[in-house]
Amino acid sequence: MTTAMARTHVALKNILVATDFSSTSDKALRYAMALASRYHSRIHLAHVMGPKTIELAPPDTTSQTYEQLYQAAKHSLKDQARQLGGLRHQTYLLNGAAFEMVESLVRKNHIDLVVVGTNAPKGFEKFVLGSTSEEISRTAIGPNAPISEVAGGPKCILFPTDLESDEAEALADALSLAERYTARLVMLHVMVGMQAPPAEEKAAFEKEYLDQLHRLMPEDVQLPRPAEFRIEYQQVAADAVLRVAAEEAADLIVLSVRPKEYWASRLPDKASKIVAAALCPVLTVRQARGA
Repeated sequence: MTTAMARTHVALKNILVATDFSSTSDKALRYAMALASRYHSRIHLAHVMGPKTIELAPPDTTSQTYEQLYQAAKHSLKDQARQLGGLRHQTYLLNGAAFEMVESLVRKNHIDLVVVGTNAPKGFEKFVLGSTSEEISRTAIGPNAPISEVAGGPKCILFPTDLESDEAEALADALSLAERYTARLVMLHVMVGMQAPPAEEKAAFEKEYLDQLHRLMPEDVQLPRPAEFRIEYQQVAADAVLRVAAEEAADLIVLSVRPKEYWASRLPDKASKIVAAALCPVLTVRQARGA
């Protein structure tokens, strides 16, 4: 991705929130609500009960029958849905194989975005983040960390790029969100495994890479403020991304991932580490096939 791309804009008509009723799921729902308010989206709030529901239940509830757990989940889903207020929404309490249920919801409801908290119970995380669906192109993940009030949307968006992959979809999302929320956009390229050159050589060395970052910007982009560009040097790319996100007080990281590595169970070390450790939500965007 070395040249400016055509402009596209994020359209989030339908947002799926997969919930396990944990505090992190509640944060993920609030994030989805902020997006839905801004994009006039419909929220699809879903909880899936599968064959292992009793195994995944808290220790103090394992003596309950499946029907009791089902009724408890029904009550919890109704309570969580009350938070949606006047937002257009639909709830689902589904029974069956979780992977199939989530896949079905995505296809039937033309889901544009899936939002899920990352510290869900192991089984839930496995079937949501372990999905290999090609239908889901964007996933916002609320990490296992407190998130700030999101009603006003992100104020700083970090977009890491390797300057080699076809990251056009992810960049389009980052630009669209920056425009929509009047947010700062910080574009980052990490020189992996390299040490910074001497100060007198640094500017000349980085010029080529900064020029490439500049060329990624579409000619017709109208950001609320000029994009910022950073070149960093670190042994592990994920470490640099996390460090810069903290330094810039980023409240959203937009990360491009390859189709075969899209879900967390298949993400390369860089992406999985970022998703797990980031102190802000991470929006992963699947690259086009063949990228």
